[in-house]
Amino acid sequence: MRSPFPIAALLCALSVLSACPKQSLDAKQTCEAFLEDIHARRGERAFEMLSEGSKTELRRRHLALVEAGGGDPDASPAYLIFKTLDIERVSTPESIAEASRPDAKGVLLRVAVKSGDSADIRMVKEGEAWKVDLFASLAPVSPRHDPEDAETE
Repeated sequence: MRSPFPIAALLCALSVLSACPKQSLDAKQTCEAFLEDIHARRGERAFEMLSEGSKTELRRRHLALVEAGGGDPDASPAYLIFKTLDIERVSTPESIAEASRPDAKGVLLRVAVKSGDSADIRMVKEGEAWKVDLFASLAPVSPRHDPEDAETE
């Protein structure tokens, strides 16, 4: 007869492992994953990485389109990321860096692309997860004004 100890030890170890919290992504990793999902046109996955405020706004816009007769009532609001926001035109990032210090409101990430253009993406913390605040992130960053350049003009 086998001892029940190995089975009990295995069950105990499994219960301890399952109780460990999953490693959550930091703000930069979440932003990178969001942009990868956008480029791969995985709208539902990208939608899940949005802040609650951004999801609510996309749902509101979707409902307005449906009521105006221009939207599919059975479609997910995630399609609006591509259809009306033209967000898939965002170039592959060359670098992502913190443009502000993280605080209770979130963090601003500067996403630079090869052409030299950049945009700030507002990341907010909801619970333990970082989320993309899409509507606070859609404006491009204005070029930096260098006083030395003004002297040569």
